[in-house]
Amino acid sequence: MKKFKKIVLDVIPMVAVIAVSTASDKYPFVFKALICLWAAWFLYTTLNNLLYRVGVKENEIRYHTINDNYHKYFQIGIGIALTVLSICTWLWITTRKDFAPIGVVIGLLLIVAGLLELPRGEMKLRTDSLILSGVPDEIGKDALTGIVIEEDRITLTHTRGEVVSQEMLRLDPKTATAIEQFLVVRIGCGEIIKNNVG
Repeated sequence: MKKFKKIVLDVIPMVAVIAVSTASDKYPFVFKALICLWAAWFLYTTLNNLLYRVGVKENEIRYHTINDNYHKYFQIGIGIALTVLSICTWLWITTRKDFAPIGVVIGLLLIVAGLLELPRGEMKLRTDSLILSGVPDEIGKDALTGIVIEEDRITLTHTRGEVVSQEMLRLDPKTATAIEQFLVVRIGCGEIIKNNVG
């Protein structure tokens, strides 16, 4: 459900820009403000992706889920469609020529964002807590009694006997080993980790 919400939140800025662009003659300031907000959101997410890729974000690890390709190709597809539509608008609809360059730029940025897209599975260490994407609660790292890594899920067990699972993953042996090493180095809990991948 969280992944669906994330996709909806990614699409809302684009839909808002398209909706407001139809009424931009009456409200040009709103349209420009939305473009600026979308550009800021795009720069923030792209910067975060680049920081992770160059190794600056040492307290998090990313890994594949079963929905990664869908989200990546959806974003690229929207970017291509917007670019083509904007070029067609530029060529054939003379009353909307001022929006065509903006549409082309946004479309190309969406394509770039799709190509730079990181895997959606995420594990972060924040002070004394472990945060997993798709899991609503933070897990105290000192409360962990067991971690099981499987191809489609990561299961954590607490001292109180509670079990938390991050599901719908697509882990290969190399990624599972990277997750295991991340947990050993960052938390120091090698004795409670069981890697069942590969």
